Amino acid sequence: MHMKKAIDIIYLDFCKAFDKVPHKRLIYKLRCNGLNDKLKEWIQAFLTGRRQRVVLGKAFSSWKEVISGVPQGSLLGPILFVIFINDLPDKIKNVIKLFADDTKVISLIDNENDSSILQEDLNNLHEWSKQWLVDFKEEKCVSMHFGSNNKNYEYSLNSHKLTESRQERDLGVIFSKDLKNSGHIAVATRKANYAV
Repeated sequence: MHMKKAIDIIYLDFCKAFDKVPHKRLIYKLRCNGLNDKLKEWIQAFLTGRRQRVVLGKAFSSWKEVISGVPQGSLLGPILFVIFINDLPDKIKNVIKLFADDTKVISLIDNENDSSILQEDLNNLHEWSKQWLVDFKEEKCVSMHFGSNNKNYEYSLNSHKLTESRQERDLGVIFSKDLKNSGHIAVATRKANYAV
């Protein structure tokens, strides 16, 4: 990344991502993506009929049917979640990167119009989240501004002003606004010292 170019990245956080996927809407998306009927029926059977209850000490709640979410810890859960959010890139003009529930929107910001387009993308993503009944956890969504000429435009999601972050973990690597790796090295060193 060239430090003279202004780049804004929005890190998005889904609220309870794997727990909130509505089963009926997921099945609809599977059908729209051309999944054959046998496999679709198998996945529907995999998701339906699940029950859960809360146990606290010796007290138990009544059993409740699970009507949303994909099973965490299963091989199929993350795949189903990715299929569910796979149409997110269709809703925006900028680059979007998806990896399981880690989502970020990346934009080259040459002028105020580019910033407006990025804000429009965030508005469209919010509308998508309302349509498909999954929410972003706005207080955990942040913006990062890169480049010495960056005007540090402000962004919002669902009328919530995004916090500007100086450092973010991105797929296990810590990136800082100044593109120095000292934060990542400090964490790696601390973990190594703790392991010894």
